[in-house]
Amino acid sequence: MVPKRILLNLLLILSAAQAMAQFGKNCELRQFKVNLLNPGLEYEMALGVNTTLDIKAGLQVALDPLLPDVYKEFGFRGQ
Repeated sequence: MVPKRILLNLLLILSAAQAMAQFGKNCELRQFKVNLLNPGLEYEMALGVNTTLDIKAGLQVALDPLLPDVYKEFGFRGQ
């Protein structure tokens, strides 16, 4: 079993590495994306050095789980 002191030191080292990763500019000024898999558009704008505002609009398809036969929504005949 690994001593608690070694685990604590490892946790501190990993935390420090994560904290250093936040320095510098980490986001684009303005970014426009098109999603083809789930049709939609997305606009992302930088508010600060590491802060963004993200606006999304898209289409999604869902089945009604309360219907007894959800495949009738697609026009399939249940057997």
